[in-house]
Amino acid sequence: MKFKRNSYLPALTVCLLASVFPVGCQPTSSPTVNATSATSTATGKGSLSGVIFTGRAIDGRLVPPDTPVTVKVLDNNKEIASVKTDQFGRFYITDLPANVEGKEYTVDFDGVIPKQKQRIFSGRVTDLASLQAKPNDIGNNQNVRTISGTLISPEPNSQPLANVKVRDKAFTFRETTTDAQGQFVLEVVGDELELFLSESQPPVNITTQELESNPLLVVDTSNVRLIQGVVKDSTNSNVSLKNVVVRVLGRGASAKTDNDGNFVLNGAPSGPFTLEVVPPEGYTGATLQVPPATFDGNRRPESFTQNVGLQPVGSI
Repeated sequence: MKFKRNSYLPALTVCLLASVFPVGCQPTSSPTVNATSATSTATGKGSLSGVIFTGRAIDGRLVPPDTPVTVKVLDNNKEIASVKTDQFGRFYITDLPANVEGKEYTVDFDGVIPKQKQRIFSGRVTDLASLQAKPNDIGNNQNVRTISGTLISPEPNSQPLANVKVRDKAFTFRETTTDAQGQFVLEVVGDELELFLSESQPPVNITTQELESNPLLVVDTSNVRLIQGVVKDSTNSNVSLKNVVVRVLGRGASAKTDNDGNFVLNGAPSGPFTLEVVPPEGYTGATLQVPPATFDGNRRPESFTQNVGLQPVGSI
């Protein structure tokens, strides 16, 4: 028996192949897909973050700059955003125009770190992580200088204090230890030092100004009391006095007021003592009697607040 060729078989074969390979069955008039059009160029916003530090403390934490650093984002040398670092040296800039392919900007770190080219992407945070700057490059007055001194105990013994850790309070990675004669040499940036007499008590505060005027410093190892307060103009309470030295008379412990006139002095005696305020330019000095300490349930001396008002020269 002979079978008659079915004229529909070729057409059926073509359709079956089309079901497996659909592209082959597309009409020649259909539009083709351009690979470059699959990437979106829609504009959006990106962000930039990071932290600026000057070194590391003994415990590994990053030491922030003593003064805020201004971080600027430039587009063809034109500033489009800026922010100052916070107390921890961190910065975060948002709403930077960008797209998914990225837009390149220049980041200016106020001169403490070389400028960088960074690509910002839409919908993403570009994290610059940790950026180290040299301490003497930060701020207008941050100059490294060498401080030396000798620490001794009070009379009648007047013995050298050996193995005392001496540390820059503002830049804590700068530290050294006194030798057998109680002597030390340290490169510092800040205006205050911390003396760690033992691991069980807080450090004693001293100013570099005290050591510069008299490198032989008497430190009482039993003095662990904290005195704090604010120094202001006695005729105008809205005027706070910065960089004023406050010290325990005859016992070495001292501190400097910050930009808001606040001071924190650790290492004062538990008994009554005289607190001396060194007069800044245009003011008269002051001495105040601080009463004996009160103690908490663990027999530790409680902190004491002593605010000070300095009288301007020529005022009544």
